[in-house]
Amino acid sequence: MSSTEVKLSRLLILAQKFNNFYLSGIHKCDIRPFVVEGKQVGLIKSDVLKHLEKYPEVFCIRACEQTKQS
Repeated sequence: MSSTEVKLSRLLILAQKFNNFYLSGIHKCDIRPFVVEGKQVGLIKSDVLKHLEKYPEVFCIRACEQTKQS
């Protein structure tokens, strides 16, 4: 294995650690995509989502199953 492959593997491991909340949370619907005009611009945690639900005239909240398909 070349040194580049070793560095890439370490980088991949580090990236997986950084993205752990995303990889685990999105499957449990704890974290949802935040989409503006069809483009994902971020992620929303479930505790923040509760606040956004208070403003249905501003935010369109879709069911978790719909967010997985789109």
